[in-house]
Amino acid sequence: IYQNVFKLPPGHTLVVRRNSPVPDPRQYWDVSFDTSGASHGADVGAELIDRFGQCVKKRMIAEVPLGAFLSGGVDSSAVVAMMAESSDKPVNTCCISFGDPQFNESDHAKSVAQRYATSHEVEQVDPNDISLIDKLVGLYDEPYADSSAMPTYRVCELARRNVTVALS
Repeated sequence: IYQNVFKLPPGHTLVVRRNSPVPDPRQYWDVSFDTSGASHGADVGAELIDRFGQCVKKRMIAEVPLGAFLSGGVDSSAVVAMMAESSDKPVNTCCISFGDPQFNESDHAKSVAQRYATSHEVEQVDPNDISLIDKLVGLYDEPYADSSAMPTYRVCELARRNVTVALS
């Protein structure tokens, strides 16, 4: 829908000057995957759990109601596990479900919610709901064609009923 508009790659910058040709983007940052001196085995696992727990705990510092998106997948389950470990009250979790079992992860989410005794909300999404299309076009800052945009909006909408901040 846009002509001659391009997205910079992650970690790049571009400086455009009037009356000068447009330069190539310049990379200013990248993730280093240097494995020299890396730990092995159980040490790595223990360090990962420790660092991950610290990261989640740091993000739980809030003066507003806090919760988490819970799909039942590895990522969201790990976040909820760390939140439950760091909290003295039940974590607010929310999940959306789909009528098609091929895409529905709500049973997995329910198991995780039960395991960590969360305050869990589930709402089914209508796969034929196209009412958000016009709204989503206005929300994204770029052309966006990811089919997860609608369910993501719906899970945010569900979360907002009980929390102001949701970890994911």
